[in-house]
Amino acid sequence: MFCSKFKEGRIMRSRQLTAEDKQALRELAKEWGKIISRRAFGEEGPGLDVTFTEMEAVAVEAARGLSEGTLEQMLQKQGQKLGATVACPECGTACAVESESRTLIVHDGVEVEHAEPACECRRCRRSFFPSASGVGFGSSRLQSVGASEGGDGGGGADVV
Repeated sequence: MFCSKFKEGRIMRSRQLTAEDKQALRELAKEWGKIISRRAFGEEGPGLDVTFTEMEAVAVEAARGLSEGTLEQMLQKQGQKLGATVACPECGTACAVESESRTLIVHDGVEVEHAEPACECRRCRRSFFPSASGVGFGSSRLQSVGASEGGDGGGGADVV
């Protein structure tokens, strides 16, 4: 159950969030909006000379930062669930898990730093990207666009 207090109200699930869970998260983010407003304009709020467009720009930047921080944290925690080795999906050989650092561009300029777990099987000479949870963006793993389209998927920024 999600409580209104941040430290007490943690959602710790491996399933999809319910409508109630999503609403509680939205309310938490809305409370953070009050903090963002104070940071941007002080305790008195924006002056009469500040336009709605300027206020909206502050909200958009805050939303980007919240998205980046949330996604980076979840990807990091998910990656920590992998062991030091995983079995090759082709031959079953234990392969060391290493990280390939990437910048993922998720949406609207949101850039997420991701240390993607990667393995190389020396026995069958296959590279693969193990999944911590078996759930990714529409597949069993997080995969860069370049890799899914036959590219090498290495380095640079990928769009998810």
